[in-house]
Order: sequence, then C-alpha cells, then structure tokens
Amino acid sequence: MKEIEQIKMRTDLKILTKDYGFNYHSLGEIFNCHEKVVRDFVNIKTRTLNDIHYQSIKKGLFRIQKQIKEAEEYKGFDCVNKRKKPKL
Repeated sequence: MKEIEQIKMRTDLKILTKDYGFNYHSLGEIFNCHEKVVRDFVNIKTRTLNDIHYQSIKKGLFRIQKQIKEAEEYKGFDCVNKRKKPKL
C-alpha cells in the first residue's frame, strides 16, 4: 500500500538527515527531484508524493540503505594487516 510505504520512507529520510548528516539538497540530487519535494515530504505529515517522485525516492532509498550497510560492514585497512604475510 503506497500510503503505508510513504510512512516508512518518511522515517528513513528523517534518519538519513538526523543520524547520517544528509541534507535535503544532496537527497534531492540522489533522488533526481527538487530538494523542496524532499523537505516538504519529510516535514509535512499530510504531504504525499506523486507517482514519479514516489518511485525515484523509493529506488534511491534502497540504494542508500545498501551503501550504508556496506559502509558499516567495511573493515578498512585493518583487514590488509591481518592477512598472512608471505615467508621469505
């Protein structure tokens, strides 16, 4: 149901702005829509998205969630140091 999905999307967008430091401008660029669309959707509970914005934001959120998960699992250069060193 589109209305229920938009509640989840609004929550995800609030998390991205408050916990991960995204701003509405960068989110608008990721979603290929104006930042005002994103800002109004997040801040006005009665605001709903048209079908085009709904699809682009939904796809963009999926990509961001996947990238955040990869970033949180990233071990950095520590994993390079833990590899066996070749014997000379």
